[in-house]
Amino acid sequence: MKRLLVAALCAATMLSLADGAMATVISFDEPTSGPVYVLYSPSYSEASLTFSTTYQTGVWKPGPDQGVDNGTQYLINGYNPLTITKTGGGDFRFNGFDFGQGLYSSNATDPLVVTLNLAGGGSTVINRISTGVFQTLHAGSMLVSSVVVGGTSGYLGLDNVTFGLVPEPESWALMIGGFGLVGAMARRRRAVFA
Repeated sequence: MKRLLVAALCAATMLSLADGAMATVISFDEPTSGPVYVLYSPSYSEASLTFSTTYQTGVWKPGPDQGVDNGTQYLINGYNPLTITKTGGGDFRFNGFDFGQGLYSSNATDPLVVTLNLAGGGSTVINRISTGVFQTLHAGSMLVSSVVVGGTSGYLGLDNVTFGLVPEPESWALMIGGFGLVGAMARRRRAVFA
């Protein structure tokens, strides 16, 4: 019975650790039919993140000659900077996304400026060149309060936004309690056999 209890506590501890460490990918694959543009203005939320702008943003599946195309739907943002935050506030681990020029770009290439507003204060800026082909931006799992994407002359396409959530204090308390119970059981077991 004690072994079962210890195994259950270990499993609960591992699950609480894994919850914050797993990466989530937002691929914007709903709805799924034909050339599609679903407008979410001024914001769109999915999988614990909110994408907001002052102009318009939406989920887009292009037809022929309608902007960058990776064969799937993606988030498209028009002209103004796009801000990515955790829905309801708080910090998250930002890993990166795929990006490319959407519609109405007046240039063959556009500068892409990504500002990572760090959780402890301060910011980091990543500069890239946006083209008519999807590219991947890697941010290295930085702990941020928000990400601001801007700098393009037309619409920008974003896909496969990868992030991880920071465990809430309740998760940490559960994990620490689990370690304490496992340690107490191990100590008690040694005392009995001594």
